[in-house]
Amino acid sequence: KQSYSRTGKKTSVKSLIMIPVILLGVVSILSNIMAVYNIRNVNKKASTIANECMENMLQINTIQEQTQVIYRQALSHIIATDFDTMINVPTTPGFNMINVVDSIKTQEAELDDLLDQYGDTVMDDDKAAYNELMENYAQFKHAVVNVVAFSANSKTADAYACANGDLASYGNAMQQNIDTITADISTQ
Repeated sequence: KQSYSRTGKKTSVKSLIMIPVILLGVVSILSNIMAVYNIRNVNKKASTIANECMENMLQINTIQEQTQVIYRQALSHIIATDFDTMINVPTTPGFNMINVVDSIKTQEAELDDLLDQYGDTVMDDDKAAYNELMENYAQFKHAVVNVVAFSANSKTADAYACANGDLASYGNAMQQNIDTITADISTQ
């Protein structure tokens, strides 16, 4: 069958059906191209976010571990001074006041670096918790110094009181800050 268009030219039904099919095919191809492009964009962004979140999670876990090591080292200093005082002989190699103090200083320097590195990558949502973590860490370091000073001066009771008081308190506050940051990272 043939029909006449407005201009009077003959057009077939086949031609009339092919035009919408061709347009549908072109729209379908363009739609698929855009879908692939969007999927690649979403995948790229998701990978970036996942990598950043994983890196932040690893950093914050290392900070947590380092804090616990410093806390244990401060307690070890008290034990080392008690041990040195009680037997009044050279102690086990590697377990004396000077080695413990050196270890604490090394651990603090590493934790300072970790916190600075994390500070460069901290997400906006975690800035307040990070700043609070830094404030608690400054107080934690002062408490470590006090514990070491008390134990070095054979004031074991004062050292334990400070360790169980300020040191534990600021350590717990740091842990709460780390938990807050970890929860924020996990939800992103």
